[in-house]
Amino acid sequence: FIRGDSSWHGDNITHLGFVKDVLYTGYLSSENFYPLAHTLLTEIIIITALPESFVANLSTPVFSCLFVIFIYLLASVVFNQKCLQIISTTIATTVMIGGGYNLFLMPNGWSIFFLPLVFYLLIKKAFPPYSIPLLILLIIYPLFHPLSSLIVVFAICTMWLSSIVAYKAILRRPETKIEFMSKPVSILAFEVVILVCWVLSFNAFIWNLRNFWSNLTGGGPEVLDRMAETLAFIGFEGWEALLLFVKLYGASFFLIVLSLIGMLILFVRARRGIFGKHEFRLASIGAFFIFVGFLYLLYLTGIPALDNIGAERFVAYTTLFTPLLAGFFVYFVLKNRRSKLSGVLVSCLIILLPSIISWVSLFPSPFVFRPNAQIAHSDIQGTKWIIESKSEYVSMFMTFSNPVRLVEGVLGKTEAANRGISRSQLTIIPDHFNYNYVETIGETQAQDRYLALTAMDRETYLEVWESIGRFNQGDFSKLENDSSVNKLYTNFGYISYYVNGVDGK
Repeated sequence: FIRGDSSWHGDNITHLGFVKDVLYTGYLSSENFYPLAHTLLTEIIIITALPESFVANLSTPVFSCLFVIFIYLLASVVFNQKCLQIISTTIATTVMIGGGYNLFLMPNGWSIFFLPLVFYLLIKKAFPPYSIPLLILLIIYPLFHPLSSLIVVFAICTMWLSSIVAYKAILRRPETKIEFMSKPVSILAFEVVILVCWVLSFNAFIWNLRNFWSNLTGGGPEVLDRMAETLAFIGFEGWEALLLFVKLYGASFFLIVLSLIGMLILFVRARRGIFGKHEFRLASIGAFFIFVGFLYLLYLTGIPALDNIGAERFVAYTTLFTPLLAGFFVYFVLKNRRSKLSGVLVSCLIILLPSIISWVSLFPSPFVFRPNAQIAHSDIQGTKWIIESKSEYVSMFMTFSNPVRLVEGVLGKTEAANRGISRSQLTIIPDHFNYNYVETIGETQAQDRYLALTAMDRETYLEVWESIGRFNQGDFSKLENDSSVNKLYTNFGYISYYVNGVDGK
């Protein structure tokens, strides 16, 4: 935003389109599975009269800051030592938990940042004033994001069952009354009913459930195999693959390892009888951490059907509460070092390392082998031109910048569909524009098509993904001199072409 860019690509611009749907029509789109975020943003825009893109762009950083506050609230009821609360909050402040969720407008990210508040209210539920906000959150969570609502169900189950195991198996106190979470079955049933009713009201989710069952019974390619194929395709192996892993997941991996050590310390203390109310609460959160991490491992190695419920996002859920578990380990290091100075230095290093990795890898860039997700004002102006000038009956090529998302961000999803601009009508642009086989791109196309290229489309393949070899500078030069191609518009960032197909007019 300091650079003056208009917005972010991907989900960010599409969700801006959802917001514009509500603003322009007064209704929620029938495809809107996450109405809570879009309704909230619409209300803010109407009340403040601020520009839509300004509110959408700055909303997520606000929720990212709220996450730190919620982690502090949760730490205040999990730990009775002030030092532990400070350490956990410091980790949540300095390490960008969730990565891109701190930047992009995505309801899934918002719902993840609110989960510590849900856990806080679950623990405080025994006190009547906290039951009302918990009830409100449980009602709205499926509308926030269905996957996070499912995670809430998992959390209630794991925390409830872990309380039974902790008292009866580890502590061997079967006669002790379980202090944690009153009426867990009622809470669980309440959330499941709302989630199921919401999910089954959309055809898209029913399709996902059918695919889930089909893949579960029939099997499919393992995720690790797909990752290996992708790394081989881009020419990354050995040290390069390891370095890319550290850049993308190093901070999460580091915190997960620290959290596992913290869980081990907690278990040893429990076996020694050092296990009070607060240790029990931390153990219940640790049980959730272990369970979601195990699900992610299954997704990577054993159950491809988890693709259909978005299991690739389980990394964010797994690292969500690592500030508490890792903070417990850091506190243990500080407490048990003979030299206070060395303990402080080691603790600072433990916190600093994942912080640096998370910050330098936060933004999409060549550093993490991903193109920058910026949308320039030239892209918006070019999209507005093609919306008004494009023939309704001529489809477009699909490029990396995705013209449908750009149109949705400008008009709103509903109006984009009304104009006949949808993903089903896009054709993937061929490698090298097919110049390796023919003289003109039009020879390989039966129908006329529009081709819109942004600076991002060109720079991605010439700079960031040069090793993939999908396009080179010569291809773009040939495009400029292609007799089947007419240049219609340019603002020196966004260029629109008209490709004459074999059967076109």
